[in-house]
Amino acid sequence: MAHPNPRSQPAPPGRAYGGLGPADRSAARRERLVEAGIALFGRQGLRATTVRGVCTEAGLTDRYF
Repeated sequence: MAHPNPRSQPAPPGRAYGGLGPADRSAARRERLVEAGIALFGRQGLRATTVRGVCTEAGLTDRYF
C-alpha cells in the first residue's frame, strides 16, 4: 500500500512553542529579519548585504528568509 505524499495534505494548524502560535512566531521572525537588514544596510551598505548576512545578524537560519 502506497503512503500518501505528506506535501499534498493541508498543513496542520500548528502548535505553540515558547508560548507563541505559528502566526506570532512568523511575525517575530519577520521583525527580526527587518531589523537585521536595516542594521546591515546602515553598516555595510545595500550591495554588501547578503541574505545569509541578514539571517546571521537576526540569529535565524536562512530557511526563514
